Amino acid sequence: MKEKEISDEELHLRLMFAERLKKALADSGKRQIDLANELSRSKGGINSWLAGRWQPNNLTAIKIASFLDCDPVWLVGLKDVQEFKMTLSLHERKVLEAYRGDAEAQRFIDRALGIEVDETSQ
Repeated sequence: MKEKEISDEELHLRLMFAERLKKALADSGKRQIDLANELSRSKGGINSWLAGRWQPNNLTAIKIASFLDCDPVWLVGLKDVQEFKMTLSLHERKVLEAYRGDAEAQRFIDRALGIEVDETSQ
């Protein structure tokens, strides 16, 4: 089956998506196979995106961005700069949740780390 011809603009968007997907994968520390498993896609399908042969639909692009913790608008090429996001590991999220849920632990940890907090300004 012969592929239909695409416009220069469509080709540009596909290649931009491919480069940004590569960067998002690298930044997240996740692999192609991780993304394929998350989306229930073949590794070949992911390779098609990374090669710029295809681009996912918007809903799939949002799922990809969520999984890789990146800005979906940046990922699809509608914004030049990605908003800064500090990603937390699962362990860091659990520590933060435990910290937020225990005032006594907060005071202990703050003292241990030398963090002084003016509680009147919170």
